[in-house]
Amino acid sequence: MTGHVVKLDLSNQHATDVDGYEYSLGGEIRPSLLGLKQLTYLDFSWNYFAQTPVPAFFGSLGRMTYLNLSNTGFGGNIPPQIGNITGLRYLDLDNNNGAAVDDVEWLYKLSSLEYLDLSGVDLKNAINWAQVMSTLPSLSVLRLQQCGLVSIPRALPNSYFMSLTILSLRVNNFNSTLPDWLFHINSLIHLDLSLSQFVDTIPDDFISKSSLVVLDLSYYHLQGKLPKTIGNLHNLQQLDLSNNEIGGEIPVTIGNLIMLQNLDLSWNNISGEIPSSIGNLQGLRRLVLTSNHIEGRIPKTMGNLCNLQTLDLSLNSISGSFESFSGCLGAHLETLTIEGAKLDGHLSDQLLSQFSKLKTLDLNGNLLNGSIPASIGKLLSLTELNLGSNKLSGIIPSSIGQLSELERLDLSSNYFEGVVSEVHFAKLTKLKFLYLSSNLFTFRVSSQWLPPFQAVDIRIGSCHLGPDFPAWLRSQTKFSFLDISNAKISDAVPNWFWNLSPPATFLNLSHNQMRGHLPQNALEFGGLQTVDLSSNQFVGPLPRLPRAVEDLLLSNNSFSGPIVLNITETKAGLRALFLSNNVIEGSIPSSICTRLLVNLDLSNNYLSGELPIVGLLHLLTLSI
Repeated sequence: MTGHVVKLDLSNQHATDVDGYEYSLGGEIRPSLLGLKQLTYLDFSWNYFAQTPVPAFFGSLGRMTYLNLSNTGFGGNIPPQIGNITGLRYLDLDNNNGAAVDDVEWLYKLSSLEYLDLSGVDLKNAINWAQVMSTLPSLSVLRLQQCGLVSIPRALPNSYFMSLTILSLRVNNFNSTLPDWLFHINSLIHLDLSLSQFVDTIPDDFISKSSLVVLDLSYYHLQGKLPKTIGNLHNLQQLDLSNNEIGGEIPVTIGNLIMLQNLDLSWNNISGEIPSSIGNLQGLRRLVLTSNHIEGRIPKTMGNLCNLQTLDLSLNSISGSFESFSGCLGAHLETLTIEGAKLDGHLSDQLLSQFSKLKTLDLNGNLLNGSIPASIGKLLSLTELNLGSNKLSGIIPSSIGQLSELERLDLSSNYFEGVVSEVHFAKLTKLKFLYLSSNLFTFRVSSQWLPPFQAVDIRIGSCHLGPDFPAWLRSQTKFSFLDISNAKISDAVPNWFWNLSPPATFLNLSHNQMRGHLPQNALEFGGLQTVDLSSNQFVGPLPRLPRAVEDLLLSNNSFSGPIVLNITETKAGLRALFLSNNVIEGSIPSSICTRLLVNLDLSNNYLSGELPIVGLLHLLTLSI
């Protein structure tokens, strides 16, 4: 009514009601907005305008300094009239994936622009983007992420990007080496070139830019070695060189980066040992060296990393004793992952007492021995405990049942023994993944026991569950993966099990002594892709085939009658069918020979007639 409004904020980033529904503006933005003659700030972000074009009349809002149209669903070409707002300092068009700019000449007029984000806007035809944007004297932040850029000039005029502090060109398609001018933006503190398809080595003169605070060259196709001059980046706080082809050793000069908080060198070809100078990085919060060729022992100086919150040394050849962790390393540690290495030693009470804030402990696939101390129950923040595939033994402490935040428990493939009872699960209300397979456990729970959890993945094969079928499974209606194979069960499968209707894709009841007939609809719950009922004592006709089945293993039972599996109706296509050692008779229907079939075993039955194997292009094994 007054026309004196200077700021109009209609952003919608957090507009969600109690039921989770989001409400947003849409429709037509009308020129009546021009009545706000004093408007300097306009924010329509996080609304949805259904691919309509950005209104050209915005260019007549001549007093504006701030325009935010990010995440609004605008489409079409960005109107060049925006260039008429000559006092604009902030322009954000991020994540308007239907929008495009073919000619960026209108940006020349925005000489006051400090912040420009065109991420997600199609710029593949704007071949002069760098020449134009580099002339903007006040530009400090430039984000051009996922813009379809394919060209970048090899050189720029002498005066370019004079004020630029943040540059992000991530997720583009340059497919070239880095241009020299990127090495000489003296004001630059944040550079993100990840997933930009540059192919290059790390140049020494680039590493000499001591002003950099954030450097992200991940998923970059970087080759060569880490140069010693990397130690010149004295102000660097974040360095991400993950998912490249970097070889050689980590240079000792890495210890000069005393401001570093995040170091990620994962998924490269780095070799040698971790240098002891790593202990100088006492501000480090995240250290990730996953999947390299690093070897040797963990340096004792790593105990100096008192502020470390995440440590991941997985999939290397690191050896030595887990007990070598010392100092103040565990004071703030939340994630400790050393999967698939060569660590040995024990999990001692003293060691675990260092990790009071730990949320993830993943030591899968090492050489740890001894037992799990009762003090494990004091790590009350644990959400993941993975000690699978080690040489651990003894009984499981009942205190593990006190880990009320635990979502994943993996103790599989060890030498544990003794009884697992209800007390081991007392407070595990959030448990989703239960892996206890390949141990010497005996489950001893009441037939009336109702687990406090609803698991989605249960793998307890080779544990002693029998002789009765585990009644507690009746409460588990959300599992997608169930393995209770080789569990000494000699009971009939109760009808309630076949009526559970969980969203299961994998079912393994093999190598028990389960008996009785299977209902015709026994395998119709969920979207079963793999079914293994082999090596039991099932009798009667074969059940109907699940529509999504890919691998069906029913060998070593006493199934009888003809093969009447309606395999032609399966969605994915059968890959493996094992029916050997039953009493099946009659002919072999052509429907079982799908074009995707890889393994077929019908041996030791009473089948007759012809084998319809025409067109089995992928068949590798055949036994009749």
